[in-house]
Amino acid sequence: MNEIVADAAWCWFGDPRAVYHNGRLYYGWVDSKGHIWIAQVDTATWTRRRFLIAPDTHVDDHDNPSIVIRGGRVCVFWCGHAGRSMRYRVATNSDSIDGFGPVVTCAAGNTPGRFGFTYPNVAQMAHDNALYLLWRGGNFQPTFSRSTSVTANVWSPARHLFSAPGEDRPYLKMVTDGTAWLHFMMTDGHPHNVATSLYYVGWWVVDDSFRRADGTRLASLADAPIPVSSLEKVYDGVANPRAWIWDLQLDAGLNPHAVFAVLNSREDHEYWSARHNGDWQVNRICDAGGTIAQDGERFYSGGAALDPLDLDTVAVSRPPGPQDLHRIETWRTGDGGVTWRHAATISDTQQQNVRPFYVRGAPAGMNWRLMWLRGTYGQFRDFALRLLGGEPTGAQRSATSVALTS
Repeated sequence: MNEIVADAAWCWFGDPRAVYHNGRLYYGWVDSKGHIWIAQVDTATWTRRRFLIAPDTHVDDHDNPSIVIRGGRVCVFWCGHAGRSMRYRVATNSDSIDGFGPVVTCAAGNTPGRFGFTYPNVAQMAHDNALYLLWRGGNFQPTFSRSTSVTANVWSPARHLFSAPGEDRPYLKMVTDGTAWLHFMMTDGHPHNVATSLYYVGWWVVDDSFRRADGTRLASLADAPIPVSSLEKVYDGVANPRAWIWDLQLDAGLNPHAVFAVLNSREDHEYWSARHNGDWQVNRICDAGGTIAQDGERFYSGGAALDPLDLDTVAVSRPPGPQDLHRIETWRTGDGGVTWRHAATISDTQQQNVRPFYVRGAPAGMNWRLMWLRGTYGQFRDFALRLLGGEPTGAQRSATSVALTS
């Protein structure tokens, strides 16, 4: 393993945090001063450079940027934690972060309410050459807009997409096939407030229909906001302990696979998998230890991420024993997700190792394809973390680093 950034944090509901495109690795973070950064690695020479996207935002791990490639150029979105605006910058040139255009306030606006903007999730879709942007809106609910002219700041008006009662706030993970499908797995609220279940839906943007995993039509965009409770329930958090989603990926047949935490108590979390192969198979993976937070956030698990190149593998953050700190391990299944076994230990337990993330689009064998955070975590405004990845070899040992500023 190798330290990539000495001062870096990210949350787990704004994505993608790291992407690979055309031989280059891009990753973003917020540091302990509230500065928002993006970095680029040329994987042929392993030359690293970074660019200061936005200085002096709030010190909050929810502020980590989300990254998407559009027309070969890097687009970086951020909004803070209940921030006053959704902002973004677009790289000046393809395959480079040497320069960015000005900070743009997204013209989509927001849903009415006092909760601002949180958790940008972005996806580029080939079907309509549109960029889809989702976030938690002013009404505390999943909200979206789309644009076919990002550089001109032309967006459809913000629209309330999924709904939960009152001020319950669904938490969702999103994955795309890059062509015509967006897939979602979400809760019906925050596990502090709701006995949270998990729900799935796929959005086929060709006709703006919303469908179950077997393709059955549930609703259309004209029906939005669509009640979360009307979607396909994958895990029942009323009959069982409440849950929180961690990752969602697609297999070669575009079947959804998810990993989530089951929350028995502050000290007792578990990781579970859910995969659709004709029907939903939901099974336990392993113990997850307890919360990593030192405040009242009793349901902050260390984190889990499915390997998008091998969905029989999941990277998890968990302590090997009751008195140990969290380390990064991989677990594997050989029977379609029914049972899982420990496969490898990636990090030690000298400090907490949390929130693993597989770089989106990275090829097999690429170093740093798995990234995670190491250090101390008090709560989302109080952290001292570093960004780590796989141990570089060969030419990467002589890597150079170039710092760039806006």
